[in-house]
Amino acid sequence: MKKQKGITLMVLIITVIVLLMLATVTINIAAKNNFFDHAQKANNEYIVAKEKEAIREGFSEYQQEIEWGKNSYFSSYYIETDDGEKVSVKNIKDGWKIHFSATQNNYILSSNGTINQEAEFMATEPYWVENGDVVAKIGQTIHVGDYVDYNPMKDTNGATVLS
Repeated sequence: MKKQKGITLMVLIITVIVLLMLATVTINIAAKNNFFDHAQKANNEYIVAKEKEAIREGFSEYQQEIEWGKNSYFSSYYIETDDGEKVSVKNIKDGWKIHFSATQNNYILSSNGTINQEAEFMATEPYWVENGDVVAKIGQTIHVGDYVDYNPMKDTNGATVLS
């Protein structure tokens, strides 16, 4: 009888167990170090940079047409995206508000060419936003156990609202 060559079932089981352990350790390390969050953040930053670049290119083309004496106004015609995304441009005081429908990102392009993402000015402090306009700055956060001097008969400024 010939001696057969090959791997035994026991060696195969041990190999699979070791691979499963390595996969588990790798997934735990990735989760603990927020690799997935970092990847999502990097993707979001890339999208914002891509959209700002499309705005810059469109604004540059618009500026050239003004210098060439063409009667033009800045519109979504100037902003081209790689994937043919719908972009809307709205005239506002001293610039334009630009909305990318696929990402729901809004930008403010000033008449001097400065681009700001609408959420950037809100990132430092919380605001109440209604229909795209800042209505009021929101006060401090209340936590469970905080003392609150609440009087339903008065508004936030202390004036009586009900009699």
